[in-house]
Amino acid sequence: MQSRDRRRAAGVLLLSALLTTVSWLWSSYPAMAGEPPSRDVESHRYFSEFALNNWSGDEFTLDSLRDAAAIIVFTYAKCVFGCPMITFYLKNLDQELGHPEDLRFVHISVNPQLDNAQEIQKHFLQFEIDPTKDPRWVFLNGPEDRIEALLADNDITVKKTPMKDGVLIDHTILVQVVGRDSRIVAEFPTYLWDEERMADALQAALEPR
Repeated sequence: MQSRDRRRAAGVLLLSALLTTVSWLWSSYPAMAGEPPSRDVESHRYFSEFALNNWSGDEFTLDSLRDAAAIIVFTYAKCVFGCPMITFYLKNLDQELGHPEDLRFVHISVNPQLDNAQEIQKHFLQFEIDPTKDPRWVFLNGPEDRIEALLADNDITVKKTPMKDGVLIDHTILVQVVGRDSRIVAEFPTYLWDEERMADALQAALEPR
């Protein structure tokens, strides 16, 4: 058991080092990276209604976020690079914010056929996140037609390329900050968001209705 815990801790440290290196390389090339972008959002735009299932099998709808703000990302559990990066950054952000009880971290799968509960728990476990103890961490899946409708509503494109050992999935990167009233406060088409803009967006999202 101790050996398994040591291997897990070593894996987390290795992934953390890798992601830190990627962030450093990004910030070291301003001509290439530029300023981390954000997208202006019309004040009346709200996140689409949906009815999906959380990783646990429980139904989860937009109404489940009532009275809470949320950061919503489109991702998939079996991804080995970009998707672990966003969970890593979200966990760091949660720590910086002091683990606010009224903020949800919502992952929506772009690979509903393969993202089962075991794969999702494995994804969270990489970052020592236990969604059974901390239900603020949500990973949604569901029928493909419902997922596809939600992807279309948010201009998310998904390209799947068959590979020898599985499927390579390329998808639009989008991080959305959603307020207590379901209004989309800010959108970031990057995992390396501008910290000040993210802070302003979260402050607005967490304001009482």
